[in-house]
This record gives sequence, C-alpha cells and structure tokens, in this order.
Amino acid sequence: MTNLIEKALIIGFGILITTVFLSFSLPYIEQIIDYSSTTDDDLNDYLKLINDVDKGIFYIIENPNSSYRKEIYYPDNMNITIENKYANFQYIFQGKISEITLKYNNSLKSCYFGDLIPDFYLYEVYFDSNLIKLEIT
Repeated sequence: MTNLIEKALIIGFGILITTVFLSFSLPYIEQIIDYSSTTDDDLNDYLKLINDVDKGIFYIIENPNSSYRKEIYYPDNMNITIENKYANFQYIFQGKISEITLKYNNSLKSCYFGDLIPDFYLYEVYFDSNLIKLEIT
C-alpha cells in the first residue's frame, strides 16, 4: 500500500513541476515565435522595396517618354545609393549588414536615400537630361 502512495506522490510532484515549468516558459516561447514572424516581415519589406525600385527603373528604360509613380513602404535600417549604372541597397537583417547591388544598361542620376523614417512614400522615376532620376518623397 505504501508503495502505491509513493508512486502517486511522485507522479503528482512530477505533474506539479511540469505545470510550473510550462507556466514560466510559455511567455518566452510566444516571444520567440513573434520575433521569428516579425523578422520574416522585415525581410519581405526590404525585398519588396528593392523589387519596386527595380521595376520602376526597368519601366523607364522600356518607356523613356513616361514616368513611373508608386506608393512604397520604406522600411527601417535601409539605405539606397544610386551611382552611374548601379543601384546599391544596404539593410540590416538579424544584426548583419546585407547588401544587394543591381546593374543597369542606362545611366542613373547619382542620389542617396538613407535614414528615412519607416513610412509610406511616393516613389517616382523619370528621365532627366538623358539620366534616369529617382525620387522618394
């Protein structure tokens, strides 16, 4: 009989310890899951901006007499440097600086977009004196 009582006490104590452990660890597990989903959203924001800028430049190359306008979201920690025939995108993702450089056949007017507040901006691309000009306002 005492053997049965000992087993019941050990099982009860194990259930108590498991319950206490889970009650302390669940908030941290939720934070880890939330952090993972927000970093995926950040990467998607960076790649979407790069894709939008690239689309605008190619649209102007194919249609030199028109202009391209679009409302874009400019994420945090993003720098865009335009020089000659290159568009250089730098962003911080998971604590590391990542860089993507795109090359174009036409010359681009040199400009720099950095340290903008994360918000929606009007992105405009057009030809200006035989150079493709980009504006984010």
